Amino acid sequence: MSREKLVNKGGNANQKRVLITGITGFVGSHLADLFVKSGYAVTGMLRKTSSRKFIEHLDMDLRFGELDEPETLGAVVEGHDYIVHTAGLIMAKSADEFMRANRDGTRHILEAAKERCPDLKRFIYISSQAAAGPSDSTSGNDETVPPHPVSDYGRSKLAGENECLKFKDDFAVTIVRPPAVYGPRDNGVLPFFKMVKTGWYWKLGRKERYASLVYVKDLARLILATVESDIPSGEAFFAAIQGPLSVWDIQKKIASVMKVDVKPLLTPTWLVRAMVPFDAFISAMTGRPRGLTTDKLRELLQQYWICDSSKAERLLGWKADTPPEQGIAET
Repeated sequence: MSREKLVNKGGNANQKRVLITGITGFVGSHLADLFVKSGYAVTGMLRKTSSRKFIEHLDMDLRFGELDEPETLGAVVEGHDYIVHTAGLIMAKSADEFMRANRDGTRHILEAAKERCPDLKRFIYISSQAAAGPSDSTSGNDETVPPHPVSDYGRSKLAGENECLKFKDDFAVTIVRPPAVYGPRDNGVLPFFKMVKTGWYWKLGRKERYASLVYVKDLARLILATVESDIPSGEAFFAAIQGPLSVWDIQKKIASVMKVDVKPLLTPTWLVRAMVPFDAFISAMTGRPRGLTTDKLRELLQQYWICDSSKAERLLGWKADTPPEQGIAET
């Protein structure tokens, strides 16, 4: 493990110190922006091969570490008041690979924090709505609904949550479960924008599906709110725009912002199912993680992915107040 600064301006001994894992990623880089702006001394954990294009303008420490190499993590975590753990896998070649990253990697950094960070005030784990599972209707799930993930990814994120709860008596632990996150720097939504630009929006089957969303800067504000709160250890929070959004309507909002007329591109569910083995073949030939698995298709075919963020509003005073049209325009 080694350490470096992007801009070495020194540090203020009175500043609160926060470590953000996955600092170079979509969510991590937006967190870095907000925490630096809010006066925190920020440390980012990253791999030596990670691109720094989203964080190179910030005055912050960098420490290199690997979640699957526990011996590298002690020197990464020491000296911090808060740890925000965003690093993990959203695509993998197998369920075991998901578990190694999202369960075991989380346990490794928790163990390092317990051993090397005696003054840690709070550990915030960025989980996923996938850990909680889909809802039964547009009314959505709140945090009292027992988790019921339907994918390997969701099960691995829930396993990461469970690892966190094992440490909730050692230091304060908070779990944040964002749904689909969108905003600048995210390549995940780029295909939708490209499709809309050509005059089409995607309809998977004939059944309308609904999903919760959160704008990345709103999510960052919630995470900052958990850091600055005195909520009890072990609490979990959803973070989403309140109210259901149709996946079709979301794409139509993109079209409206882009000033494009769109028509539906209907993809039968049987055709998507038929593409699963083809994706497996491409993955085997190229070595890349699979983008479309039977497991992923199970997630896509759920009718309702709606969560209720009332608890975050009540206990943290937070609300996802960026209008979708504004967030889409910035994206």
